[in-house]
Amino acid sequence: MTAIRPRRRSPRFRPPSPSPKTVRHWPGGIPVSVRVHPDSLSNDEMREAVKGWLLFVSVHWVSRQAAGISEDEDPDYELRQRRSLVERWATADQTIRDGFHERAPLPETPRDYCLEARERVTRTSQPSSVFMCLAPVDQQNPDFKGEGVGGVSLPSVVLEPNPYTVLSGAHGDFAKGDFLAWKYIEPADFARMSMTRWGTVIFLSQRDFYWIVDQKGLETGILSYVYFGVNGQVFQERGWRAYHVPEVECMIEGLGWPLSSLQAHYIWGTDEDNPPMNMDAPVLEILQKAWDDGLMRRFRPENPSQFPEKIDRWAPGYLALEAEGRALDYDPVKMYANFP
Repeated sequence: MTAIRPRRRSPRFRPPSPSPKTVRHWPGGIPVSVRVHPDSLSNDEMREAVKGWLLFVSVHWVSRQAAGISEDEDPDYELRQRRSLVERWATADQTIRDGFHERAPLPETPRDYCLEARERVTRTSQPSSVFMCLAPVDQQNPDFKGEGVGGVSLPSVVLEPNPYTVLSGAHGDFAKGDFLAWKYIEPADFARMSMTRWGTVIFLSQRDFYWIVDQKGLETGILSYVYFGVNGQVFQERGWRAYHVPEVECMIEGLGWPLSSLQAHYIWGTDEDNPPMNMDAPVLEILQKAWDDGLMRRFRPENPSQFPEKIDRWAPGYLALEAEGRALDYDPVKMYANFP
């Protein structure tokens, strides 16, 4: 497997704050005609494949001025237009797409949209964090306790599925391969998606990574460090206990280790170092066992006697409910009450 080095960020680990952004769902669901490209492509192959699409957008984009829409009205104008163009290209006759492809110049990058089409994209992008949870985290999900393992409130963004978009999970729920479609196709995010001459979508974030938590992760306490390919599928993946997240972040972000090297050489990188956890145990018992096993070197508090105080800070009222046997009555929204 080819080693990928992520873009450098600050090596300091900080739990991200919840995003206030509105979730963007494509009305009626992502159209079935809008398909993700099945194969991986190199950067040069992407530039060649998307040039007709970029010309198509440039030709058909209608600016606010041309449409008679002022800058301070209709905040979703660009969002609707992006979605419309995506669907039109996906459903166009192949001869039309080929015609644009043959006339189009080769772009410098696969995201070289005309300036007008790039405006306001970030205003309608999906909520985001390095930590993304695919499983529901609420009072109906008995595994929501896993969100705060090890004194780190994770994750900060729980995906809200579009009820009309077909998902590929075994039970009609999110699978990892659905993530980039939710993040970039639902809002037609031209900063991170493009389309090929065959009418398929490719993603332009293949060197980005996310910590992904799915239902299995909530049940086992394992977070998956995932690189996604241009086709939206998992390219590289590794699971770690939440306790190892700060050290993994420092090794990858601070020292620039590729994921493959981390797996091969890093002391916490083996399956033996990351066995499933008993997430049905009381939270203080989970933390005490991790402390006894020497897994909390990078976490505060300085000693286990401070665990209750820290839990009450990040999940106020949880310990009291757990002591009464009512842990499932706890509202996870309270976990965000004391974020800085």
